[in-house]
Amino acid sequence: MDYSKEFKKYATKHHGINSMYYEKIVSSMTPYIIEERQLKDFLGEIQNIMDQYQDYNIKIWSFDTKVYNEQDFTANDNSLEDYDAKGGGGTDFMANWRHMKDNDIVPKKLIVFTDGYPWDDWGDPDYCDTIWILHEHHDKNKEAPFGITSHYDA
Repeated sequence: MDYSKEFKKYATKHHGINSMYYEKIVSSMTPYIIEERQLKDFLGEIQNIMDQYQDYNIKIWSFDTKVYNEQDFTANDNSLEDYDAKGGGGTDFMANWRHMKDNDIVPKKLIVFTDGYPWDDWGDPDYCDTIWILHEHHDKNKEAPFGITSHYDA
């Protein structure tokens, strides 16, 4: 699936976003359950999405039971593909929401790359718009309980 086309269509339709500037997108991932090739694919897809904008500000972090290696990227920075994911296992989606609330981060869009097997809760459905990218999930009809769900197969 071409996430960049889907994301841009959604962003334009629902948020009036144009190709000039986009800010406050947060992308998070669970590195323990993501293979190296998947991580490179995910970061490459985010880079492709952001390359559609003349200027952008994106925050990326990895998580398991807490958030690791938060970094900000702009259109003038190095490639997002250089990001080094950290973490060791467990998929506590609430770690993302705790981190955002504790640090006054309110993204226009949260993109979560995951296997779709949360340890407990999926997160706060009222906090921010969320896109879930479920990688290689056996149930292609599985939907997150809120936000937009898309499936990814390598």
